[in-house]
Amino acid sequence: MNKDKSVLLKSIAVDLKDDDNFEKLIQELKSLRTKGYGKINILVYKSVLDEVRLTGIDETVFNKIKKIQDLPDYVILDFIKSKGTVKNKDFRKRVTKAYEIS
Repeated sequence: MNKDKSVLLKSIAVDLKDDDNFEKLIQELKSLRTKGYGKINILVYKSVLDEVRLTGIDETVFNKIKKIQDLPDYVILDFIKSKGTVKNKDFRKRVTKAYEIS
């Protein structure tokens, strides 16, 4: 149970590149409706590495930070995307342009 007092009912992985997955997802939703569920929350997750690539962060630098700091991927991504003093030090520019980290 989470803070919204809801529980995980089902987890369904969907590959957006495969049109057949859309039909499977629709069938799953219809199945839930026939079981009596009226409302559900749909959460969308994506790979941290996909987000790194899509936001232009240099993957080599990301992996260096990950190796040195020994932190989960999402923590490193949140750090890189954070605002504040890091922004003032051109860290975001260094990470996206793959400059050497000193």
